[in-house]
Amino acid sequence: MATHRIKKIYEVSFEIEGFANQTFSRVVSAKSKKDAHRKFLKQEKKTKAVTAIKELK
Repeated sequence: MATHRIKKIYEVSFEIEGFANQTFSRVVSAKSKKDAHRKFLKQEKKTKAVTAIKELK
């Protein structure tokens, strides 16, 4: 039997320079908030200002 690590779904909110007062978000499945942040940065390639990481139910 295979054991699987429990992953949670996080919504990562971020801002892009040039878009004043607009927040964009991506949904990432990860083990922790730190992991979600790492995966998000890897996925996006460009550095963006992450404003919030929220766990979704």
